[in-house]
This record gives sequence, C-alpha cells and structure tokens, in this order.
Amino acid sequence: MKLAGFLHKKVQQLLSSKLDISPKKGQQSSWTNLLVAMSNILDLGCGKNKWPGAIGIDFANFPDIDIKWNLDHYPYPIKDDSFDKIILHHSIEHLENPERTLKEVFRIGKNGCIVEIVSPHYSSLNAYADLNHRHLISMHSFDAYCGYGSSYIEADMRFKILERRVSFWRLHDKIKFVPYKVLGISLIANKFPAFYERFLTFLFPAKETQIVLEVVK
Repeated sequence: MKLAGFLHKKVQQLLSSKLDISPKKGQQSSWTNLLVAMSNILDLGCGKNKWPGAIGIDFANFPDIDIKWNLDHYPYPIKDDSFDKIILHHSIEHLENPERTLKEVFRIGKNGCIVEIVSPHYSSLNAYADLNHRHLISMHSFDAYCGYGSSYIEADMRFKILERRVSFWRLHDKIKFVPYKVLGISLIANKFPAFYERFLTFLFPAKETQIVLEVVK
C-alpha cells in the first residue's frame, strides 16, 4: 500500500497534477488509465477537498484534481469496472442529470463497489442557499434504482442500499451540542426514515443526507 501510494504521488508530480481532457475527444487517456492503476478509489466532483488517496475528477481548477473533466459530459474518460469505491460528497446535487451520472458510476464501478453519497437534505438551509444546486436529495432518492417500491425502474444499472441516514445541525458551529440528537429526533429519523420524511421533516429539518450504495452486476 505504501508503494502504491508513493507511485501514485510520483505519477501526479511527474506526469501531471491536473489532466485537462477535452470533452470533445470523449476518449480514455493513457494517463488516466495509469492513475486508475494507482488507486481503487474515485472522488467524483472532489473540488478542493479530495478524499485521501483517491483519484479526484472535477472541472474546477484546484491543485489536487487529477482529471479535469466536466461531469455533465458523458461518458467519463474512465474504463469499465475500474473502482472499488466511488465518493460523491456534495457533488450530485450540482449535476444536470443525476440519473445519467449514476449510470456512469455503475459502469466504472466494479461489482460490489461502494458508493458514498453526501448531499444537503432537502429540508436543509444549505439545499437552498447555493444557487448552483440543481436537485434536492432525500433519503429515498435512489430507491428506484435499488428495487424498492412501485417506482422501481428497470434500468441497465442496479444498486443495493447499505445505509441511509440524515445528520442534524449543531446549536453553533463551535459547539458540538446537537439539539435534535438529544431530543431523540435523530434516532427516530434514522430508524424510521419514511415516517420522518413524510411527517416530521419540516418540523425538525435535517442538515445532510448520507447514503451508501453497493454496485450490483
């Protein structure tokens, strides 16, 4: 693991710390394939807070981005079945077509790939405070792709839900006290997510939605 991490770092330094791949080309870069060989984790829309040890892909100009790519352009310049873990932290709500993004996640993830999604919950102030947010995310936003309910979509992708939960606001950024956790609202919301989102959401607004999926091929 240390050797892989060392090689990954050297590849970034010597070859390119930022791969600027034109969306018009629509082809996998040999440098991209080399980076993929150095890590089995992809941070999709990493911004300036890339997951440690991951390959970061984003269109923004931040130093840690490994592959510069507009995530609204498909397909992504990555070969099939490349990753064991894909992270989407505060990115999917910014994208034009989340369903198309999920198809790409399914394609480039290996069977059993863990997909971690974090987004502002639709009841959160943060969901509406950023004008670049295009979508509101619920704990049930991905049910249709996981075989749940009457809205199940027969699509060319399939996931399994491993975890879904919401987190709540602290009383203040500098204070760790979370009122809704002490009052038991957090416990109820995460034990009975459908009940919470139907009847309690706007009485007790959440901060973030956290969903963990598994790619099933």
